[in-house]
Amino acid sequence: MSNLNKDILLYIFEELFEDKNSLYSCLRVNRLWCETAVTILWKDPWIFLNRTLTLKLQKRANIFFNIIFLNLSEESRNYLLSEGIDIFKDLSLQKSPLFDYISFIKYIKNQYCYMTINGKNIYDILFKNDYNDSQRFILEKEIYKLFVSKCSRIKYLDITDFKHPLYKFPGSEKSLLELNELNCRSDDDSELFFGLAHICKSIESIHILHNYSNDGLAKLIEMQQKLKYLKIDEPTYVSHNDKLSNCNIGQEIIKHAHNLIYLSIERDLEFFETLFSKLINIQKLKLCGTSDKWISLNLDKHLEFVYSELQVLNVSQITYSIAIEIIKKTTGSIQKIWADSMHIRNLSLNSNTGHFIQCISQFCPNLKYVRIALNDDYLDKLESLLTNCKLLEGLYIYKDKITFTTINMSLLQNQRSSTYNNINPSFTDKLLDKLIRFAPRTLYKIGINYCNFKITVLDRFFNHWKGRKTLHLYSIVDKDSNDCFYNLNYINEMKNLIEKYTNEGVIKKFQNCNFNDDKDFKWCY
Repeated sequence: MSNLNKDILLYIFEELFEDKNSLYSCLRVNRLWCETAVTILWKDPWIFLNRTLTLKLQKRANIFFNIIFLNLSEESRNYLLSEGIDIFKDLSLQKSPLFDYISFIKYIKNQYCYMTINGKNIYDILFKNDYNDSQRFILEKEIYKLFVSKCSRIKYLDITDFKHPLYKFPGSEKSLLELNELNCRSDDDSELFFGLAHICKSIESIHILHNYSNDGLAKLIEMQQKLKYLKIDEPTYVSHNDKLSNCNIGQEIIKHAHNLIYLSIERDLEFFETLFSKLINIQKLKLCGTSDKWISLNLDKHLEFVYSELQVLNVSQITYSIAIEIIKKTTGSIQKIWADSMHIRNLSLNSNTGHFIQCISQFCPNLKYVRIALNDDYLDKLESLLTNCKLLEGLYIYKDKITFTTINMSLLQNQRSSTYNNINPSFTDKLLDKLIRFAPRTLYKIGINYCNFKITVLDRFFNHWKGRKTLHLYSIVDKDSNDCFYNLNYINEMKNLIEKYTNEGVIKKFQNCNFNDDKDFKWCY
């Protein structure tokens, strides 16, 4: 194994890119393994800064930037010293780096992303106590000049709130030529976008936080030849003229719609209606509306259009009717449907949970993973889904806590106490019975949230599951229920039951938490 050549090692280590512990262990095998592992570890060194800013992380960040400072040219060092920035006083005794680390970097980021300090400039956080605003700006500029001159092929660039003209730095035409992924805001410097547009023609993925029209960003999008992945987030308020449907950025996106295979839109669903019939190659679609606003889209007018390639549909805070119309436009290709916090306009069958599940059963024979809301009224629909979706591997069920919009409030009050906020005790018994009787042999990942299960009922379920694929269980205890969650006897009985059937090979994995959408059911492109 230790005699593998560098090309094979590089291929293997690329697969371990997200498994840093395994890569670290490779550093000690021999020099070839060490050199190869270092090139992968330094592709995205910023990932080590996206954690809680503890003293340990501060020390790690200092080491990281010390390596960067050691690579600065004599000209840059003298310029920084002339501006009162003495970052070299503690570096005089350090040896030159063993490797040309900077040349391995493929990701350039300037935002610190962790919990309460998301979106803060890395340099403002790390050097705030040492230098004033002007000095930090100068220090940033010299570091980015270094990156542009020594990073041979930058793949990912985050220019959110970026203030430096990267495209003017020596080496930019070479280092940015193969840029693959861009993260930005539509109110970032227009001149920066224009400059990048002259160099970058092969960007495949763009993530935009859109709030304003921007001629430079529109030009950059226009110049792309390989755009496939697009994610658009929108703040709470955007003026009418700046909406994507009405501005130059949106018009350029429309020209690329037929090439998109991944689209994620948050809030601006009206723009999705504009794109709807043009997404002929879309494979993964994510739509997120708002909790306080119901949006009506007229998708019926595209009767002749079909989503023949759609594999993944992720929807939240939109009406069921929109999701249903999208599913009806598919040709059985969908493998995953993930629904959350859906809106209901009225209580008619044509727009509620039951019709949604029925639609999935009818149009998604190749479905592998699904997340749906459920209550007593729709158990027969679940039976249909389990029967028709014979390839189903993962099923996540959550309590039907529907967001109602434009609905008769007196009718809602009558329904609230019985149907939508309470679950009949026999519901769980019937639910597990449906799973035992109708679940396809492929099903093994099950999450049932906000339900209270009797130990005897679960025992019977696990016993009947013998002979099937071993279970991966998630969230089978209602965390909102004092009767269960804080009942030590219940918890101990549940623990013993899980342990019993784990030992018998019925259960392989149990976590009393939600499915991790990105880890368990791959969503990210």
